[in-house]
Amino acid sequence: MGLLGVRRGASLWRIALICLSIWGADSQTAAGTKPTYIWQTGPWGRCMGSDCGPGGSQSRAVWCAHSEGWTTLHTNCDQSKRPDNQQSCFRVCDWHKELYDWQLGAWNQCLPVSMRNAGVQRPIVCTRGEEGIQTREVGCVLKADGEPAEDAICEYFEPKPRLEQACLIPCPRDCVVSEFSPWTQCSKTCGMGLQNRIRFVLAPPLFGGSACPNLTEFHTCQPGNCEGEESLYSLRVGPWGLCSIPVSRQARQADKPPREGRKTVQGK
Repeated sequence: MGLLGVRRGASLWRIALICLSIWGADSQTAAGTKPTYIWQTGPWGRCMGSDCGPGGSQSRAVWCAHSEGWTTLHTNCDQSKRPDNQQSCFRVCDWHKELYDWQLGAWNQCLPVSMRNAGVQRPIVCTRGEEGIQTREVGCVLKADGEPAEDAICEYFEPKPRLEQACLIPCPRDCVVSEFSPWTQCSKTCGMGLQNRIRFVLAPPLFGGSACPNLTEFHTCQPGNCEGEESLYSLRVGPWGLCSIPVSRQARQADKPPREGRKTVQGK
């Protein structure tokens, strides 16, 4: 009787474990978390084939694994989502080195590291510059016409050049201006006028520094009261030019050369 009770207890314990596992799987699916069993893939193998160029074939390992990492039977994973374990490829031969090469793009603008990593804060005071990263495009192309090709072709001969590098962003430099010039004379000798003064840019802003301030300032002036009613407009008269004798109309016509094809008839 004791042995039978132990067996019954073990059976009940197994049933409880199965129920708990089913309940855990259902709760995971309901919560939208990762499934218990997922497909895993290894790296693609070397491209194999009898001829050089397209038409080769390469394979990789595909297996089913538990979310905790251990391998299990393929039947435990969703067969409709199984990744391919074989694909066509370009079989590279030694003479392809003369046909393909890496094409390097220009480095982009240096961007602060803080813009890429949310946890990195920008320095409040800049002393020696700010650390940044700049990227570029790199691709394998056909030398003859620059047509893009698979990176694996160029990687067969040499590793792919780096796509990003560290850079230093100089500290911002604010605009530097000169002192103001003296005020000009008042624009009017009486009544309300204007005076202005100017300054010049000694160094423009660089690397996000403060923009230049206004280079011209105005203010009103009033040398004295005008006699009579003050007008907003005034007549400015320049100096006389050199004295010259006006040329008459007949003299201007006589100076003109005769037109072509026009002849003077005499003795008729």
